[in-house]
Amino acid sequence: MVLQNNGGDEQVVTADGGFSFSPQDDGSSFDVTVATQPTNLSQTCTVTNGSGTLAGVNVTNVEVACTTNQFTVSGTDSGLAGDQVVLQNNGGDDQVVTTDGGFAFSPQNDGTTYEVTVATQPTNPSQACTVTNGSGTLAGADVTNVAVDCATIQIELDQSTLEFGNLILGQSATLTITITNTGEADLLISEITDPDSPFALVGGSCLPAPGTLAAMESCTIDVEFSPERDGFFVSSFQIESNAGSSPDTVTMSGTAIAPLPVSTLNPWALIVLMLSLLLFAGLRLRIS
Repeated sequence: MVLQNNGGDEQVVTADGGFSFSPQDDGSSFDVTVATQPTNLSQTCTVTNGSGTLAGVNVTNVEVACTTNQFTVSGTDSGLAGDQVVLQNNGGDDQVVTTDGGFAFSPQNDGTTYEVTVATQPTNPSQACTVTNGSGTLAGADVTNVAVDCATIQIELDQSTLEFGNLILGQSATLTITITNTGEADLLISEITDPDSPFALVGGSCLPAPGTLAAMESCTIDVEFSPERDGFFVSSFQIESNAGSSPDTVTMSGTAIAPLPVSTLNPWALIVLMLSLLLFAGLRLRIS
């Protein structure tokens, strides 16, 4: 900070404490002013008891008080299609944004750090909002270039019901479902649960979870039906993600049928059966 008396006699002050100007004649006037305000940190200093006339004694009660200037962190959001997005600065000072446009946080002292984050993502539809230019240190000016961009998250299953039909015991069948990210933001698949036996997830590019699908990317899940007893079976598994529809459920059904018994005849019984059939055929010819 640079102080002046009567527009001159500059005194450079670098720390709290005392200062003094050059002596001047008794009866002359004095007028202490701030010629240059402090920077780095940006401050505003004001003078009290700074003017008057010398009257036979030194003037010692001139006071200069400095306060740190405050600046605002602000920016714009775009692409918001959900109900709202909640932004925070340094983990607080919540700003609820409901439409595209500008937002601003409460002023804070120069020299302090700021960090803008998304506290709550939009829903209806589900979206992922990301922040750019969101962190730094205030340096003597407002920050106006924080950008929040929101993109829709959408999951699509090519089928949500798998019907295996009838299956003979001892056999197995596999069906495949395809998951596609039809939104604009990354689809984060956090977990794929296991179905009950005799169904099992046996492969596919979606496994193992967690995983990420970029916009318009797809992956597959192979589901096997391998019964060990006869009967009708139903089960399901869930796909948990950051999409608004999560968890998405896939149901499965299938019937296991026991094989028909095959009779076994010994060779002599087979010969007797054939002779009986020939004799019966001969009698029918005689009768006719």
